[in-house]
Amino acid sequence: MSSSSDVKMQALLDAVTVALQHDDDIDKIIRKSSIPREDVDGLVDVIHSLNANLIPVQPSAAFAEQLHSELMGARPNVVNRVVQMPARVHVAAILAVIIGFVLIIYRRIVGVAPSTQEVNTEEPAIV
Repeated sequence: MSSSSDVKMQALLDAVTVALQHDDDIDKIIRKSSIPREDVDGLVDVIHSLNANLIPVQPSAAFAEQLHSELMGARPNVVNRVVQMPARVHVAAILAVIIGFVLIIYRRIVGVAPSTQEVNTEEPAIV
């Protein structure tokens, strides 16, 4: 196939795809083209199968926002990164903060202070 016939085939297949998506008659489109029906039948069957089996899905808002920021090169801010972390990380962080506060309060209540032992500055006696 030459380059011009490739372009014609691509245009025809694109038109057939759009027609199948809109439930239009594809026979009129194929007859209008200069490409023989035998050359197109196999590809039309594939397009028809794909159209029947592939179901359009609307992406979630979070996915669309993440994709937009990735494509635009924006770096996610701290809040977005924290929100995207798994729940077990959130639980572990909360427990660590609680345990830290409990230890600080415990040290203040019990009165544990740094070691205040007297340091012997005298030279040891030689026996």
